[in-house]
Amino acid sequence: MATFPWVGLLLALCRQYPKEVVTVYAYKLGQSNTTLGFYNFYLPEVHRLYDLKKALFTETEKGVLTDDEISQLIPYYTFRRACRLGSIGLRAIQPKELKKYLASGYKESARASDLKDTTRYKQFLISKLWIYAMINKKELIDLASHLAEFLVAFEKTGGKRGKTGESNLVKETREAATLRAFVEKWAELMQNTAGRGEFPSERIHTIREAVHQVTLMPIDQFPLFAALVRFEYNYLKIKDNQ
Repeated sequence: MATFPWVGLLLALCRQYPKEVVTVYAYKLGQSNTTLGFYNFYLPEVHRLYDLKKALFTETEKGVLTDDEISQLIPYYTFRRACRLGSIGLRAIQPKELKKYLASGYKESARASDLKDTTRYKQFLISKLWIYAMINKKELIDLASHLAEFLVAFEKTGGKRGKTGESNLVKETREAATLRAFVEKWAELMQNTAGRGEFPSERIHTIREAVHQVTLMPIDQFPLFAALVRFEYNYLKIKDNQ
């Protein structure tokens, strides 16, 4: 008999008890029984997925990703590996799809054209929502959207380096693995927009402020923020190709 996916169980519990932290005794039955121990399930933290979906996704996106579809999240960790984190919360259900967008595993194969498959697109949206919930600051989420919009606009313009050069610079900026590299690439982008009418001073100021705010965020949030910029960029590319 197939067992119920552990993430599906966790998400069902958080929807039923959205304000409770519950202690669970976990074990595995098989040829030999294995005791995993007692773990706290931080259900309010996990329920943030549903709270932020309603608050941050557009009406169109709400129609694309339902509450039941969130329960189809494919996790990066097995339950046993998740238990090694010491407790079960939002971090424990990191989506498997997210690995492609983190600096250590980012691949150009995770481009917009690969997200036309319905199943993969659902997982794409779930991963994006999970980052929203992990960062949990609307200001930073909005900044990621501004940066992604700028990258798409910059890539289209041609400019000093031509369209191929602009595309390469945008690619290098998206793939920046460290905060220092990220800031340096954005500085290069700013230099390339100097005196260009497509980028008014107000927009440049917004981007400069966004990059400044990134330098102030907790260092452990930067990989998630950079991944969110990549998600937003790919989402905009999807919309352009529709």
